[in-house]
Amino acid sequence: MKTYHFVHLNVHSHYSIQDGCATIRQLVDNAIKNRMSGMAITDTGNMYGIMEFFVYVSRVNQERKVQRKKPFKPILGCELYVTGVTAAEDSGQDFRLTVLAKNLVGYQNMMKLVSLSDNKHLHHKELETYHEGLIVCSGGERGEVYGWALKGDEARMQDAIKWYQQVFADDYYLELWRTAVHEEALSEQEKVNKMLIKAAKETGVKLVCTNDVHYVAPEDLSTYNTQRSIAQGTTIEEYVQNHPVLLRWLRNRKEMCELFADVPEAVANTIEILNK
Repeated sequence: MKTYHFVHLNVHSHYSIQDGCATIRQLVDNAIKNRMSGMAITDTGNMYGIMEFFVYVSRVNQERKVQRKKPFKPILGCELYVTGVTAAEDSGQDFRLTVLAKNLVGYQNMMKLVSLSDNKHLHHKELETYHEGLIVCSGGERGEVYGWALKGDEARMQDAIKWYQQVFADDYYLELWRTAVHEEALSEQEKVNKMLIKAAKETGVKLVCTNDVHYVAPEDLSTYNTQRSIAQGTTIEEYVQNHPVLLRWLRNRKEMCELFADVPEAVANTIEILNK
């Protein structure tokens, strides 16, 4: 019987205000039920759920120790928005990054960065100053690398990759997504993924696959859509009409491994990051 090794590294709880509809407990319990060895919480622009996450997993691990099971590893993270490396200083444009704390120094630096980013764009130079102990993934859609790849601007994409590689070295990863359903969105994601796979070969930056999780199960999509329509001040029908369906639930290990079977290193690197 084949064993599937994968952990989620881009996960939003209900602490992602109006952008996540799963509790910490639901996310952890479902990851453990699927026999994952860990999981990250990366809420949007805040670390509100980190202490609850750590405390709950600590309690769970006490029970697992009694049962002689391996501990479940909580990866403390955040989704940050940073000014672009290749964008004009005054453009006001910001880009998404998945940021994970590798150790205590990284956790402290992540807290500093979240504080600096409160109510304003985080400048990439501040990220450079407080980079120690952090693992950074390129952020998928709304990420700077993704954006340039989607536009077909390989030069600017390479410039952004080189900057992050220079700052974070082996702790920088190119993030692959396959969350789209509709043909146009699928085509866009695959266009970007092909460019990122090519860039990884050329630069030596490793690939990692994530699922941009915002709820636990497929049947929670309607709840998520309701939440997002409230956030945007529209009806549910208007929101659904204007936003393509994305598969953002906590997919199981088998699903993720099969989804990225053609890029096995991207799956394996989720475990590499877990082990860091």
